[in-house]
Amino acid sequence: MIYRLVFNALLALLAIRNQRDLFYKPVAVFAVVYAIRFATETLVSGFDVSRLTDEIIITAIVASPFLVVGMAIVTHMEKLHSQLADLAATDMLTDLPNRRAFMAAFRTAIDAKEDWHMLIIDVDHFKRVNDKFGHAVGDQALIRVASHLRQHARMDDKIGRLGGEEFGMLVRDRVGAEIEALGETLTKPFSFNVPDNNNSLSLSVSVGATPLRSSDTIEAAFVRADRALYDAKLAGRAQMVICDDEPEKAVA
Repeated sequence: MIYRLVFNALLALLAIRNQRDLFYKPVAVFAVVYAIRFATETLVSGFDVSRLTDEIIITAIVASPFLVVGMAIVTHMEKLHSQLADLAATDMLTDLPNRRAFMAAFRTAIDAKEDWHMLIIDVDHFKRVNDKFGHAVGDQALIRVASHLRQHARMDDKIGRLGGEEFGMLVRDRVGAEIEALGETLTKPFSFNVPDNNNSLSLSVSVGATPLRSSDTIEAAFVRADRALYDAKLAGRAQMVICDDEPEKAVA
């Protein structure tokens, strides 16, 4: 924990993120380096005002190469750190946020105390696609589903792949007729051209939705959404069911 805090502080201090940093950060670091050297020499041999200018010039000449190299290394490290963080939060197949990132978005939505709905989305008859065309085509079908969800999401909506053929979606400020209209749009079948094949495959999804409450836990919200998804599948698929029951009722 301490290592992470020190590492993040080092990145924030030394990494060059914009044009302003090219000036301000080297100056700030140089000032810190000189202040340390000045304090050390003052304690050891006393303060000599006549040498102040010379000391600044000498420190600048000696420290500049190390400062440039050090800041370049830290800037590169920050880019790698950012890329690794993105990879850790991204599903490699669909390029959507993964389950872990979706859970983090859920917690943010709960803390915001706004009108959010959580949708659990499952691809209908996905096993048939894999069995008939193979897993490579199945992967392309999942990519097409991800594109379908992006197409109908607003800027503030959060989408994630939860695993397998299951996706999650957090939508804000859509209540009543609006959330129902979204469900109709998402569950309307859409075509998918099978790679290296003349067939056009029809895909559809079933959706279980639930409004989020400020007191919700992830487990409680998922229980309601999963129950709604089960009901949507039971009713014939390619539709959305909304569950607003208490968690205990949702599993009854």
